[in-house]
Amino acid sequence: MSAGAGLLHSAYSRDQELDADEFGARLAAAAGYDPRGATRAFERLQRLEAEANLPLAEYFASHPPLAERIERLKGLIRVRAS
Repeated sequence: MSAGAGLLHSAYSRDQELDADEFGARLAAAAGYDPRGATRAFERLQRLEAEANLPLAEYFASHPPLAERIERLKGLIRVRAS
């Protein structure tokens, strides 16, 4: 795969991951679960990454950064709570 095609595929996959995060939060809320569960899981991954000094970003290269996923979900939850 060429570098350009790799970047395009990576961006597309990241958008899909963000959409999946949003869908998961909505589905959890509709089922009566706390939609903040995903943000807590992502925050825990961030802490583990920092504590173990593991560059998880390389492993999840096709995924958006955890900080972006957390902030996006928190924004979605704030809007839905309003």
